[in-house]
Amino acid sequence: MDIIKTDTQILFQDIGVIDPEEISSYLEHDGYSALKKAVQMKSEDVVALMLESELRGRGGSGFPVGMKWKITREHEGAIKYIVCNANDLDPGDYKAKVLVEGNPHNIVESVILSGYAVGCRIGYINIPMENTLAVSRLKRAIAQAKENGFLGENILGSGFDFDIYIRVATGVFASGEETALIANLEGKRGEPHHKPPYPSAEGVNGMPTVVNNIETMANIPYVILHGADWLKSIGCPDNYGTKVFTLSGKIKKTGLVEVPLGTTIREIIYDLCGVAES
Repeated sequence: MDIIKTDTQILFQDIGVIDPEEISSYLEHDGYSALKKAVQMKSEDVVALMLESELRGRGGSGFPVGMKWKITREHEGAIKYIVCNANDLDPGDYKAKVLVEGNPHNIVESVILSGYAVGCRIGYINIPMENTLAVSRLKRAIAQAKENGFLGENILGSGFDFDIYIRVATGVFASGEETALIANLEGKRGEPHHKPPYPSAEGVNGMPTVVNNIETMANIPYVILHGADWLKSIGCPDNYGTKVFTLSGKIKKTGLVEVPLGTTIREIIYDLCGVAES
């Protein structure tokens, strides 16, 4: 699976550089530094940082991540959940598979950070059963994170408790929608439900839930570590950061490409990939 190199890479910067099987390799490249920073902050300040960054969801609607966190956090006293959708459902898409296989600890750290921000103890990662290598590496990353004090009880001595559970799913397209995904997690048929209520108010088991896809989640450690202004230096007004595309067809380079938001399709096809000769 080829990653087409570009001048601006956030999510792909460590893939192919670190050893995805070893936490020590992740730590050598600032791994869990964002978590170390976050637990020294008040959780509401972490939410405020994400609001300031204006990071938007990469799943289609572009809803601000910080706003999801804020809405879910405001349900004080309730049991809350974090759900990361790592299921590639669009035909031909495989970015979730590559992100998990290439940097599983990034996903684990992202889910933990989300949990700390909104004040919950349980996170789920939804991943298809067909991606056996991704599932294996994710399980190993979770175990290593626990062994090193980044997951479980009293994380980094902060008093914050958090656990992550893997939910292996089938690759049904409709279950990519957030309410259908939640229904699957609850053991129900994966069909979308009418909204409102939104998951941030009534999600898993009827409790407040943050749902984001894996591409969105993977940005979180970098934003917390480097700050809102850093993210806003990439992309275009009101759409900051990068976007990952899966490319195939009559082009010279096929695979995954990560480009700043605002990059045109013409630039991607003609400048980065090149049109194949007939």
